[in-house]
Amino acid sequence: MAISKRTKTVSLLAIILGCIVALVYVGIQGNVIYYYEVSEAVAKAPNQGQEKFRLAGAVVVGSIDSKGPVTSFKITDGNKTVSVAHRGDPPELFKDGVPVVVEGRWNKNKVGKEFDSDRIMIKHGNEYTPPKVDQDGNVETKTSTEMKP
Repeated sequence: MAISKRTKTVSLLAIILGCIVALVYVGIQGNVIYYYEVSEAVAKAPNQGQEKFRLAGAVVVGSIDSKGPVTSFKITDGNKTVSVAHRGDPPELFKDGVPVVVEGRWNKNKVGKEFDSDRIMIKHGNEYTPPKVDQDGNVETKTSTEMKP
């Protein structure tokens, strides 16, 4: 029994499509980094081991301490607080009270208590409002009482 040319073509396309889907799935799976609030991460800490993930919270006021290449600070979600040791330069907007997402893994010796970070991202709203510029090209600044929360 002879296989028609059309059947061969459809079979070959199905195999190629299956390979593409498999490659995309494997590629995406390796690049997914999970995002947890501090309380969630602390609760899951014993099962996470050295898995890389993202941890979200607000920088505790007065906790930032920069010494050499390491910036230490604490983040909280209001329920739990975790110490973070970040290697590298923090972003310019990094300061007390700002909401952040840090990427890294638990410190091997202090799982659930200290997080070793290699990346800090500042959380912010998704609406950008450009500064107002007058006719002379000067940027109008708002005073702290005029700014929205």
